[in-house]
Amino acid sequence: MSTNRLVPLDGVELEVPDWGAGDPIVFIQTALTADESRPLAEEDAFRDSYRKVLYHRRGYAGSAPSCVTQPTAARC
Repeated sequence: MSTNRLVPLDGVELEVPDWGAGDPIVFIQTALTADESRPLAEEDAFRDSYRKVLYHRRGYAGSAPSCVTQPTAARC
């Protein structure tokens, strides 16, 4: 089971679930979904040797809303 924290970064909060203990392995979210890496992060492999960290970008899961609106993104 993960521990979810809100981490302040540049004036916004990002939701950061993490599992295990030890040296960190950071799973970087792509543009698909908030949790596409969660199944891999939840694997028991290396549970006792590594801390697995998955952060959610702005606008995903429990992180702060995105500063870009849909019409703005469509113009890019």
